[in-house]
Amino acid sequence: MRGFVRGFVQAFVLALGLLILGATLAPAPAVAANVTPSFDAVEAAPGVSWADVAPPSSGWVAVTLPDVWTVRWPDHSGVTWYRLHWQESAPLAPRGLYLRDMTMAGAIYLNGIEIDRDAHLVEPLSRSWNVPRYFSLHAPLLKEGRNELLVRVSGLSNFQPGLGAVSLGPPDALRAQADRDRRDDLAGFCV
Repeated sequence: MRGFVRGFVQAFVLALGLLILGATLAPAPAVAANVTPSFDAVEAAPGVSWADVAPPSSGWVAVTLPDVWTVRWPDHSGVTWYRLHWQESAPLAPRGLYLRDMTMAGAIYLNGIEIDRDAHLVEPLSRSWNVPRYFSLHAPLLKEGRNELLVRVSGLSNFQPGLGAVSLGPPDALRAQADRDRRDDLAGFCV
């Protein structure tokens, strides 16, 4: 019995030693070269008219998404602009951008370039409020340093106008989330 215990202890000590040696010789885990950024600022400002093609220069207020603008501007029907800023560090990696919804129609700009637009931003509005929107962002559209996302939302005060959740992250994960949300939205219409 003594020999069995001694053999067991020796085997255990040897296995523990190999485990410790392996841990010390293993390469250090890679540090993520490009961490998913978060938004530095999320702001909204009411537009001047339904025909707005550029955001206002003043009137911006900090908001939290999802946002229904009638909480701040109760009878405002028309255009509201949302402005989101974040920092990107080098090296630039592809980034997913996901907008859960906007009520009722809109246009999306990244660093001054239009990346999406509904067909009708004035009445009759496109009414694409339940459409999840996913984009894969790459350089040169995505740039090192400060990036700006502008979302022009056209809405009517009776329909809880505003902007839903907006996410930046790994393209595959956000594309999968957009696909799930589209599927869930369609299933809700079929019930």
